Amino acid sequence: MQITKQVTLFLGLTALSGAVHAVDLTSIGTMDGREFFVSTDVYNASDASDLAASIGGNLASILSQGEQDWIIDPSRTGDKDRFWIGYTRHVFDGPFSWDDGAAVGYENWYANEPNNSGDERNTVMNWGSTGNHGQWNDWGSENNARALVTVAEPEPGSIASLALGAGLLIRRRRRS
Repeated sequence: MQITKQVTLFLGLTALSGAVHAVDLTSIGTMDGREFFVSTDVYNASDASDLAASIGGNLASILSQGEQDWIIDPSRTGDKDRFWIGYTRHVFDGPFSWDDGAAVGYENWYANEPNNSGDERNTVMNWGSTGNHGQWNDWGSENNARALVTVAEPEPGSIASLALGAGLLIRRRRRS
């Protein structure tokens, strides 16, 4: 039995692109000092980034093959649903960089990607068919995918102040 944390905004909702959404993120665990969360709903790239910022995080940076394998483990995200990650091209046809400022090194592009077909400045994970081991594609920001979010793991004892300050209710639930 695995225990996960679900983060739900209470006493307020987050406005994304003029629409109001309740924030629904589920923790998939902690690795290398960062807690990873996945959204239940799908968002365009900008709204996914805003969702991450609303809880003090970023769309995830994936820094190694080991981290990629850990994320796509079937008990966490699997390799079927598409997830926005924080690998962004800020200038048309320019280089990609991590939104959280992490050093660029590891990449896991799907065959013939990135191809910049149109103005594709954002990156989605799990492109192609199931079994692609989480490979990435540059994708237009207007498309919808789930969000893969990271938040720096807080110092022990400070989670209460983080939750209070952000208006978050963190509850543990059991998942079989």
